Amino acid sequence: CDQDSMEADNYLSMTQVTAMNLSLAMQKNDELEILSLDEMELSDSVVEVLSWGLQQCKSLIELELSTFCIDYHETLNDLIRCIEGHPTLESIAIKNGMESVETMKALESVLAHPNCKVRKLRLSGEGGGELPPFTDGTHFLCPTLR
Repeated sequence: CDQDSMEADNYLSMTQVTAMNLSLAMQKNDELEILSLDEMELSDSVVEVLSWGLQQCKSLIELELSTFCIDYHETLNDLIRCIEGHPTLESIAIKNGMESVETMKALESVLAHPNCKVRKLRLSGEGGGELPPFTDGTHFLCPTLR
């Protein structure tokens, strides 16, 4: 976690065991519609386990990813990519963490998937920085946004 921009003490650290228990619960729960992960410190191994749980949760309609203390450019990308082709997900909200073109490409792959059901996308952030465009300068990363 970048200590200059965030205080790591403010984040709840999820263990791999907790992530596995949450993932198993998501797999078994056919009524979970909203999952919000806010102010969490997530390791790569925890994201790998959570990704499995998200893929198994067939009732999920809304996913909120907010203010993480993780390696955004890799771990957040993995978390976003795991929902590609999700059969029920209609709303994605990501707060802070969309600063890289790689993360935008991960989001684009989710939105461009033929089975994508997402109807609402909310991107927000705090402080400085700039949201990368949905283009690499020569073509749109997400053809549906032309």
